[in-house]
Amino acid sequence: MTRFQNFVQAYKSLAVILLNTVLLAGFLYAVLSGVFLIRNTLLRRARPAPENYVSKTYGKMLKSVYLHLNEEEMDRLLEESWTRPFQYEPFTQFKEGLLQGKFVNVRPEGFRVTPPQGPWPPVPEHYNIFLFGGSTTFNYGLPDSQTIASVLQNDLRRRYPDQNINIYNFGRGYYYSSQELILFMRLLAQERVPDMAVFIDGYNEFVFYQDQPYFSEDISKYFQQREQSSLKTVLEKQGVQAFRKILRQKSPVKSKAHQEKENTEYENMVYQHKEEISHVVLKRYLVNKRLIEAMARDFQVTPVFVWQPVAAYRYDLSSSPFPIPILDDVLIRYGYSRMAELNQDGVPGPNFLWCADIQAQVQEPLYVDACHYNEKNSRNLAACIIQHIVGQELLHKISGQ
Repeated sequence: MTRFQNFVQAYKSLAVILLNTVLLAGFLYAVLSGVFLIRNTLLRRARPAPENYVSKTYGKMLKSVYLHLNEEEMDRLLEESWTRPFQYEPFTQFKEGLLQGKFVNVRPEGFRVTPPQGPWPPVPEHYNIFLFGGSTTFNYGLPDSQTIASVLQNDLRRRYPDQNINIYNFGRGYYYSSQELILFMRLLAQERVPDMAVFIDGYNEFVFYQDQPYFSEDISKYFQQREQSSLKTVLEKQGVQAFRKILRQKSPVKSKAHQEKENTEYENMVYQHKEEISHVVLKRYLVNKRLIEAMARDFQVTPVFVWQPVAAYRYDLSSSPFPIPILDDVLIRYGYSRMAELNQDGVPGPNFLWCADIQAQVQEPLYVDACHYNEKNSRNLAACIIQHIVGQELLHKISGQ
């Protein structure tokens, strides 16, 4: 056999070996892919729902309001909305936790991303609008692209295509007018001055009718547990880390009987004192509004105060699968009726916008849980705000006045 024949024979043998190797590798890849696919499917089915408030409270009902998302996407959205730990912030106590997620993105400066997000710090030559409010303004349960802030920014940019309009969403869970006042003041002190500031309130004014931010009781207990003589040492050693620990703590689990007793006592108290509570709440809100207006005048900021819609007031609850809390049914419903009377009398002033009636004639789902808006209601509220801004020609810088 010649050398050439030997070479040909060796080449054929090597080719057969390589071909068999490739076929075997392909077969193993197909088998392993199938195994991992089956395993991942079983893991997804066996995986418990995310440990967040809405999933534990409403369970399968949530699928009826997230028809455009599959189960994995819905779990991801709810996890990003509800499981981010708050971060400590001086003066206001806390801010939304930093996150770069698929649906929810929060910047270190404390605002939620409104895509496409304007630069930070804001550019003075642009028209910059700061949004303030609670979790309904942050839009818990919705992705960045469907928030009130996003709708506002897109619509205003469409109306004024030659201008640089940027929305900064400072809505934060549990915030109400007292905390918004402080946050607005701190931003001004840091020379972060917007052209317009929009405050969306109503719901949390009554939730925190005692005028104590969400973590006040926990922080108070923290200090009460320390001897006064050791207070200085505690603060020197732990500083803000102590407060950050408080923000991460979970409330102790109460027995069902204990919780029912507390609920009954609370219901009785609210029923008996709803008139005086509402009076105090509305008076405090109007005072906070005056203080914000005073700062806004001095810094040449246009303030807009929005009274938001809530499920308990003028909404067909048969359109929603979510039962509303007793607080909403008693105190908020009554308090909103009193605020409606004040608005009819012109008490809040010309820069006050009543949007609480926008759902009165709507018979369709507008909420993703008992209090947070779905995409439809977010667009409705944004449209109410836009109509006021454009109708009152508040964007004077853009109009060239």
